[in-house]
Amino acid sequence: MMYDSPYFALANNAALLLAMGTIYDAVLLSSRASIPYKSHFSGIALGLIGIAIMATPMQITDGVIIDSRSVLLSTAGLFFGLIPTLVTALFTVLFRILEGGQGMMAGIAFIISSGAIGLIWRHYRNAEGRALHWTELYIFGLAVHLVMLLITLIFLPQSIAFAITSAITLPVLLLYPAVTVLLCMALSHQRTRKET
Repeated sequence: MMYDSPYFALANNAALLLAMGTIYDAVLLSSRASIPYKSHFSGIALGLIGIAIMATPMQITDGVIIDSRSVLLSTAGLFFGLIPTLVTALFTVLFRILEGGQGMMAGIAFIISSGAIGLIWRHYRNAEGRALHWTELYIFGLAVHLVMLLITLIFLPQSIAFAITSAITLPVLLLYPAVTVLLCMALSHQRTRKET
């Protein structure tokens, strides 16, 4: 199902993103050692959420879509770690290949860059599980989505790249970093509560 407004598409995806909190709380933060392959299970669950998000995008033009998979992948990298992020990326890359279209390579690059930024940020800024301030999380979300806009300019055909980037810049930079902050703050609060 396609939506005409990036704001409506993001609102629809937000409910799916909230499911990350349930996975984080029930699986990764669980003190029960009996849960086998926690990271793999989390990755599969996040990958299915990613597919659901990508199945309800806003279509910009033929084969070029926008959704909140960048929020999902970057947050997965920051909070869930390497294996869940790699599994999520695999699921979403395969789904994007099945979707095809002229935006396919850009879409795959979004997935890889978002997950990679999350993992790098986790390694250098969150290695010991310390609390992250909302301002840092906003910078994190902004960095992810500035790279996303740069990828749009690089990977899409020159005949449409500038027009599409102009059309999505405002909603992407207004909404996506804010949603990233809200989601990361919720996950961070869950982690703090469990530790306490």
